[in-house]
Amino acid sequence: MPDGYKSSVDGFNVTNSHEPGTTTVSGTKTWVDKNNQDGIRPGKVTVALFANGKQTATKTVTAADDWQYEFTNLPEYAAGQKIVYTVQEQNVPEGYKSKVDGFDITNTLVPTTPTTPTTPTTPTTPTTPTTPTTPTTPTTPTTPATPTTPATPPVMPDTQGTPPVTPAVVPAAPVTPKSHTPQHGIFPATGERVAWILVFIGLVLLAAVCGLITIRRQRA
Repeated sequence: MPDGYKSSVDGFNVTNSHEPGTTTVSGTKTWVDKNNQDGIRPGKVTVALFANGKQTATKTVTAADDWQYEFTNLPEYAAGQKIVYTVQEQNVPEGYKSKVDGFDITNTLVPTTPTTPTTPTTPTTPTTPTTPTTPTTPTTPTTPATPTTPATPPVMPDTQGTPPVTPAVVPAAPVTPKSHTPQHGIFPATGERVAWILVFIGLVLLAAVCGLITIRRQRA
């Protein structure tokens, strides 16, 4: 009986029925990251199945599946030709590189290259601290002398100046003698001499009073 056929007998009739072959694709997801030492391993990945280079199915793989996957009931032939199946991981996690070996997929952690540390600058030598000078001892302040009690100030006069004394008697205006003709020689008569003397005395007194008033005003 040819491969891929199934024979059935009905009386004298024999029927060969062709049953297309099926296959299974299975694999394991392996992590090489020192048991997730950086803590960046994702909780799941997606594996895509390709038949003759064309994507036909996907499968989500998790730690609960022990990172194993399986595609079942896959047609083995197409148009008399055996189908070539391949797998590929989608969206490789950042920090990993993916490698496919048959149907097994290995993700290896790519170590980050540490940056070269900068060379520290040479510290400057501190300057020697200067010795502080000895502070001078302050001199003892002298005791201030007891202030003297000021003398009693002189009593100031209530008034700044003595007002000028108004003369009690103002001399009368000189009396002009009546004109007369002397009868006895060139000398005036006795009455006339007295009158002139009084006029002279009055003028002297008036001048003295005026001078006294002027002096007191200047002193004031």
